[in-house]
Amino acid sequence: MNIASNWRLTLALCTAALAMAGGIAHAQNGRQAQMQAHAQQMNFLGWQQSQQAATYISAEEAAAQQQAAAAAAAANRRVRDDAMRDWWGAVVVNTADGSWNVNLNEHSPDIATRSAMGKCNGTCWPVATFANTCVAPAYSQQGGMYFDTGENKKKAAEAALAACQAGGGAQCRSAEEQTFCTGWKFAYSALDRLNYRMELIAINRVAKPKLDFFPGGAEFIAKPPAARGTGTRMAPGEGQSSSMNIAQPWSAIAVERGGEAFAMHLGVTERDAKDTAISKCGKQGCETAVAWTMGECAAIVRTKDSNGGWKTYSAKAGTKPAAEDAVVTQCVESEEAVCPVLFNECMHAK
Repeated sequence: MNIASNWRLTLALCTAALAMAGGIAHAQNGRQAQMQAHAQQMNFLGWQQSQQAATYISAEEAAAQQQAAAAAAAANRRVRDDAMRDWWGAVVVNTADGSWNVNLNEHSPDIATRSAMGKCNGTCWPVATFANTCVAPAYSQQGGMYFDTGENKKKAAEAALAACQAGGGAQCRSAEEQTFCTGWKFAYSALDRLNYRMELIAINRVAKPKLDFFPGGAEFIAKPPAARGTGTRMAPGEGQSSSMNIAQPWSAIAVERGGEAFAMHLGVTERDAKDTAISKCGKQGCETAVAWTMGECAAIVRTKDSNGGWKTYSAKAGTKPAAEDAVVTQCVESEEAVCPVLFNECMHAK
């Protein structure tokens, strides 16, 4: 065999060997690709099963989630409802020593007043009811007391001081520790209110501040305790339960002697009613014409004399007809030409 033949044989053998190696490598790559694809499929199935397992809950867990969701929804409704309702408070004062009691966060002014009266020992009188605001007292050097409101304790105290000064109080002062607040924004935390604040303000549904003084209350506490008179507890059966300790109110009419000025006031005591009526009358010659209390009726006749001045006749009795008869009789016996009854009212518990 010559060299050329050997070279051709060697080249053929090398070519065959390379072809065989390539085939083996291709077969190995195919098997590896199949194995990788299988592994990926198994991994995907395993991941899918793990996700399903993670989201699976038992019937007990589902019931617990439903209960939690219902509780959260109820809490949300309560916050919204509380934002829209009035949160009532009340202040009452002891007529003997001037001490006062307060009750907060009730659903109605009547409930707030009854609760505050229940805290007051002795003979007491409702001063004011209020809602959705802060309330502060201010005291004058003379001993008078004034209440006013504000959106926070500081502003309430400032308003009370201004009311004290406007009422003629000297060296007025307000104690911050005696300031109190009632309302949604004071009962709930800022976090509780955050979810609802913007919506509620935007549609103007948040309950507004309120302050209502009970008849005679503001005038009574503005007087120094020594000038208020002595209160008498109203007897049970006259429009109240036996557990109430409210003072028996008085009414008074003051008239200007010889003049036309007159005024009427419902007070906590007889002295309070008379003094306040005279003050409201506003003239130097004003004096009490008549004062009456529960179970009594009062009547007034006023006529003009020949000089253009005024004459006043007054009487009180147990009934309207009896009071009218008594006052007209006075007028007739004084030889007046006409006797017009200008006032005839009774004080009866409803």
